[in-house]
Amino acid sequence: ADAKAGATGAKATPPPPDITNAENYGKNLTHFIARVREQFHVPDMPFVYAMITRPTGAGPGRDIVRQALRDLDQNSGSPRAVRGAFMVQTDDLPRRKDDPGTPYPNDEEHVGTPGMLTEGARMAETLNAHPPAAAKK
Repeated sequence: ADAKAGATGAKATPPPPDITNAENYGKNLTHFIARVREQFHVPDMPFVYAMITRPTGAGPGRDIVRQALRDLDQNSGSPRAVRGAFMVQTDDLPRRKDDPGTPYPNDEEHVGTPGMLTEGARMAETLNAHPPAAAKK
């Protein structure tokens, strides 16, 4: 605890959250995509991923990661866009709190079962719309 704050009875100001990992997320995901393509010897392998949710009070790191996910999408127009990377949106999907009989009535962060089925269908549709060049022959 802050000794000065303790002496005056005021509460110490908490340090700002460490957002280093969030700030590196886009760079790390770009590297991961390149490594997967390299490891499997498919340089044009499509990479489909989902937007993470934005629960209330998630903090600044969540917004930084969400922006990186938007930017990496091939069609984003961002200089950080990755060729063959495609994001599917999840903000509109039902959460676990919405699942019938859920043991997680307060979980507004994670996509629920019906939402996961929709997310999977969106990923499949995206992949089918962007097959690797080898599959187009």
